[in-house]
Amino acid sequence: MTADVVKCFTEPNSDVPVDALRDLARSLLRLSTTNKLEAIEDALIAEAMALAKGNKSAAARLLGVHRKTLDRRLDKRPEPESTDPGSEPQTAEIDRPEGG
Repeated sequence: MTADVVKCFTEPNSDVPVDALRDLARSLLRLSTTNKLEAIEDALIAEAMALAKGNKSAAARLLGVHRKTLDRRLDKRPEPESTDPGSEPQTAEIDRPEGG
């Protein structure tokens, strides 16, 4: 990705050449997945969350959306599948006082 395209995502209203965005769009349209918009959205959200180290507010700022918008998009994404098919979800153990 060129620096101009990255600038587009980090600095709204920047002077990104239309050609750079068109070239990016054409490259993305060559993806082999069926639902390209969903794949691109998932990739952008995952990358923003990674760059923000899991901080939803920071990731939303990177994406140029409100945090609640990011929450809704994250809620509609499927849960990541476990690498171990026999594993069960982890639950936190709660220390309870004896006799209670």
